[in-house]
Formats: sequence, C-alpha cells, structure tokens
Amino acid sequence: MACKGCILLVDDDVDLRDALTACFEDLGCTVLAAVDGVHAVECLGDSLKPCLVLLDLNMPRLDGAGLAAFIRTHRCHCGVPMISMSAGTDRLEPPVVEHHHAKPFDFHALVPLVERFCQDPDWLHGIR
Repeated sequence: MACKGCILLVDDDVDLRDALTACFEDLGCTVLAAVDGVHAVECLGDSLKPCLVLLDLNMPRLDGAGLAAFIRTHRCHCGVPMISMSAGTDRLEPPVVEHHHAKPFDFHALVPLVERFCQDPDWLHGIR
C-alpha cells in the first residue's frame, strides 16, 4: 500500500498509537501521531491535509467527538475523511465520520478502510 498523503492518528493509548503507527509505516504510510484532540488540532494547523484521520473517541482535553466537530466545521479540513475508534459503546456515525471501528479490533480489518482513503488520488480535491 502506498499512501498518497499522511494519516493523522489520534489516540491517548500510547501502546495502541505506537503499534498502529508502526503497522501503517510498514505499509508505506506516513503517520503523524497525536496524543489527544488538542494535540491533533495543533498538528493540523492550517496547512496539513491528511488523507485520513483515525481518532479515538475517549480522550482527555478534547475527545474524538469534539475533534470531529472541529474538523467538519473548519474550512481547511472539512472534507478530510475520518474513522472513529472506541472500546466503549460511544460511536460516531456518517456523515460525521466515514466509519466507526470498535476496539479491540483486528488490524487486518482496518487496513482496507485505510487503503480506501489513502490510495485514492482524488483525496487532495475532496472527492470521495
């Protein structure tokens, strides 16, 4: 898999964040990891347009729902696809996110979802 952009991975669980980062980098992706929603907003700035945001819902400071709302309403990032992840019963649904993935999950089940967004050459133009 060759990513056409950067994946923004947002999760406060350091072990999961490190494992997912290593797995996606092994597949040829560039991964920018953030420890919570506030850190993700700082990473996004006005110039980063990732091909995908993978976000945990239960995080300190700014949770996944708050981060998703920020992304959907910020003109520079509103078209960026998102996949939410959660171990609990909380979940986000389309159109807020493109998909929700329950934790714990099989990494191999997540790969096709990531490929869907990160191999699409039209992601730069907001076309999905």
